[in-house]
Amino acid sequence: MTWLYPAGSVGNLIASDHVAEPTRAALQKRMAAEPTAPRFFDAAEFDLLRAVCARLIVDVPQVDIAGAIDARLADGIGDGWRYDVLPSDDAAYRQGLRTIEATAKLLGGAPYVALAPDVQDAVLVSVQKSSRRWFEELLAEATETAYAHPAVQGAIGYAGFADVPGWAAIGLDERDAQEPVDE
Repeated sequence: MTWLYPAGSVGNLIASDHVAEPTRAALQKRMAAEPTAPRFFDAAEFDLLRAVCARLIVDVPQVDIAGAIDARLADGIGDGWRYDVLPSDDAAYRQGLRTIEATAKLLGGAPYVALAPDVQDAVLVSVQKSSRRWFEELLAEATETAYAHPAVQGAIGYAGFADVPGWAAIGLDERDAQEPVDE
């Protein structure tokens, strides 16, 4: 991943007085998170979910997307909405992962995690077409989890988490004095 901001600048901004304490605490927790062992999924399901997330959201190795999804499901926390045609989140994820695995064996002749990246992508395209609503949920959650991480936000140049009044006074195409300047 190419960093838009110099190394450490996201951490410096989070520690600054431009970020409210509740926001700072949430961002620091995300930055300190370590990869987790599964609590909801079994080991095979978790490995499958991790491999799928790695194909959906590339170049964010510091974000444990599968671990975040697993933790949410283990804690019984909903993501705030779901399509009424889908079962509960926990059942939908298990069913969706079974669909991915079955499609992998059908299209690639092997478990998903053993397939070449291009075949994995073909499997995901097929599942996206056959399980459109669930796939949309998976992709949305994976994307949200990845881009909520401060390291990824820094990589894309996002500093919108700086939420203390005064920051908003910066106009379009203007920089705060503490923001890095392109060289």
